[in-house]
Amino acid sequence: MTARIAVTGANGFLGSEICAALKDFHVTALVRRNADCERLKKISAHAEINFLDDDWSNVGEALATTKPDVTIHAAAAMDGGDDIKAARNLATVNILQPTLLLAAAKAVGCKGFVTVGTAWQHWDDSDYNPMNLYAASKQAFDDILRYYGESGMAAVTVHMCDTYGLQDPRSKLIQLLFHLARSGETLAMTPGQQEIDLVHVSDAAEAYAGITKKILSGEISGFNRFDISGGAIRPLKQLVGLMEKVTGKTLSITWGGKDYRPREMMHARRRLTLPPGWLPVMELEKGLTQVWQEKNS
Repeated sequence: MTARIAVTGANGFLGSEICAALKDFHVTALVRRNADCERLKKISAHAEINFLDDDWSNVGEALATTKPDVTIHAAAAMDGGDDIKAARNLATVNILQPTLLLAAAKAVGCKGFVTVGTAWQHWDDSDYNPMNLYAASKQAFDDILRYYGESGMAAVTVHMCDTYGLQDPRSKLIQLLFHLARSGETLAMTPGQQEIDLVHVSDAAEAYAGITKKILSGEISGFNRFDISGGAIRPLKQLVGLMEKVTGKTLSITWGGKDYRPREMMHARRRLTLPPGWLPVMELEKGLTQVWQEKNS
């Protein structure tokens, strides 16, 4: 019988790629009722959609219907603030809702649970020091997940560097730099010494697929923390140089035109525990070239 995998955030950039990488399984995409499901069309052959209420009050019913063997939690709130509004959103989406999902997974006999963490939980390459409240909310759920991992479930948190790839709808660094290359606009940036670690989203998705297979085979059990890195850490200034090589454009950047953020991640995570049997395949220059070609096709 084909194993059943439930994936939250399946309509997102990473979540949809994870679903695509799970082509050997029966996938249930767990998404909010008002979600844009356009990205799920590419996995329609091996996946179905199950809708969650906005407050996730039906999560128990959704998992009772799905009965997943492994649940992958890729939904998240990404908020850099720490005011009351941000705190409420982060606590609800990154702590309360995944805890409900985790409890529901245990109730239906789910063998394993995998969640997406962040390298920002390791400010200054420490074992744990959150860059911001978002990272702290991720750690809070990791601590809850550890309890379930110590209580019989395979429980895995994967601390991610940033991702990039084709059809990326997010307004993040790589998209911003490509926009500068096309527009010729000038942008004020920091002095550019912070280290950047990027992994292609397809490589990241394969890591989750590999972890899933090892949970099902019994090779991964208990609580585990793994890291995903693109393997080519470089300062922002060097990354911009690579982008100029890829695009053939000189990017108009005013270096030092803005200050570093409070608790800027100056040093990328280096003390890594990679998922067993996984290494990134896509070389950064090749991956960026593909994205640039996509934008100019």
